[in-house]
Amino acid sequence: MTRKRKPIFFVACEGAHNKTESNYLQHFKNNNGVSLKIKPTSNTAPETMLDYIYHYAQNNGYEKRSGDKIFMICDIDTKEKRHRLCQDNFLAQARKKNVTVIMSNPSFEVWFLDHFIFTSRCFSSQKEIIQCLKQYLPKYKKSDDVYPSLPPWTIAKKNAIRQWASPRDNIPESPGTNVDVLLDALDIERK
Repeated sequence: MTRKRKPIFFVACEGAHNKTESNYLQHFKNNNGVSLKIKPTSNTAPETMLDYIYHYAQNNGYEKRSGDKIFMICDIDTKEKRHRLCQDNFLAQARKKNVTVIMSNPSFEVWFLDHFIFTSRCFSSQKEIIQCLKQYLPKYKKSDDVYPSLPPWTIAKKNAIRQWASPRDNIPESPGTNVDVLLDALDIERK
């Protein structure tokens, strides 16, 4: 009898040198029910990230029937990226490849901020949201591992859902994120 293996979650993150998302997700890597493979990429174009993580997963043991899942995490930090993500063709292509797109507008830091407060404030840049986040994490710098300093992510989930009240498969207006979708998937698999 063959032993069933743990599901594998393949996750692409923006920025080979920026470790913000990777550092955060490392804390979920030892999840008993899932093997988490985090792959930073230096290319932040959504189409390129989609192809990268899809092909990486296909070449590294992806099996849908084993419960494996593929995610890509991207910031909506420019008008060009918003336009590219909003194209119906892109989201349809991601669905066809079974890739869940995790988006944060304007950046992943909105997820960190959601741990502390609910806000519907429109942030014009990542720099602006980081300044707001520093009210709660005064020494915050990009790529810091802030996980130990954050309240439970269930608080952030409630705030993220309130911010992004429209259907969760649409591109969020500022601010917004659906990072909780990935963490929910990890939690469900752990049970």
